[in-house]
Amino acid sequence: MLSATERATGRLAQALRTFGQVPFFCFLLHLLLIGGGAWVWMRLAFGCSMNFSFAAAKDLPAAYLSSLLRAYAVRVAVVALLCGPCR
Repeated sequence: MLSATERATGRLAQALRTFGQVPFFCFLLHLLLIGGGAWVWMRLAFGCSMNFSFAAAKDLPAAYLSSLLRAYAVRVAVVALLCGPCR
């Protein structure tokens, strides 16, 4: 099955091959991009920055609401932004 996917051609195959060839580079870039974007968003939206990984629910800003749609939108945006540098 792997050999069949390596010979695949087309735009989708090329895009998937790009992410398969440089996984560690993309991994590091996505950490920087998401972390930096989260910091900027927190500063703009709430005037402070905090690490959600170590914050208790009571410590979150009162206006903060988690959003699955926002998480999916960020994922799509990160993949789109990383297509160029990872080629």
